[in-house]
Amino acid sequence: MLYYLAFEYVDSDERNAPVENGFALGVFNSMERTERAIEHYKKQSGFSEYDNGFYIRLLDYPDNCDTLYSPYYSHIGKFPSEDIEGYLGFYDTIEEAQRVLETSAEKYDYLDRDDFGITEWIINKMGWTEGFDRD
Repeated sequence: MLYYLAFEYVDSDERNAPVENGFALGVFNSMERTERAIEHYKKQSGFSEYDNGFYIRLLDYPDNCDTLYSPYYSHIGKFPSEDIEGYLGFYDTIEEAQRVLETSAEKYDYLDRDDFGITEWIINKMGWTEGFDRD
């Protein structure tokens, strides 16, 4: 079992429309490593303002897996509240992730091809190591 760690918080844009913001923080091979990462982030600016912003998603992969791949889409709208983004799953080969990306790019034909990509996750490596400012 692997543990995907992410963080989300809600802010507002210049029109006072709600904006969901988030960070993909890493994939870990034990709950203990995941909890240590959370403790690290809680001490960083931005993260420290939202104690309940962390969430963990269990991934059904062997804990000796060293890399996962996630196809994603990310489209920037005119205003931050119009941005859309998301992951399209986790895969243990780049070929499978590429296949899903191609299929999804056809399915979501209202998005530009440049809105799609693949994230490589090195297991037990924190994906975002610093804090953030809400400005």
